[in-house]
Amino acid sequence: MSGSTAGGAPPGSRYADQRPYAVADSLADLRGPTSGTVVLDRRLDWSGQARYDLANPRRMASMYETVLREATRADDLA
Repeated sequence: MSGSTAGGAPPGSRYADQRPYAVADSLADLRGPTSGTVVLDRRLDWSGQARYDLANPRRMASMYETVLREATRADDLA
């Protein structure tokens, strides 16, 4: 074996080296709901608990943490 995998990550690379990260063009682009109920798309939250009641401060924080962690494009952040 030559030490590389066909179409895969280079040997010794980490997940963090391969994962796409989303970055907003401007802080003004980071806007989101602060009230009501939000249901995140399955590709952002596949936990089975993707419904967030934003009246609960812990659930609001959890939702935004999930979005920041799982976003792969700028549109996800907005």
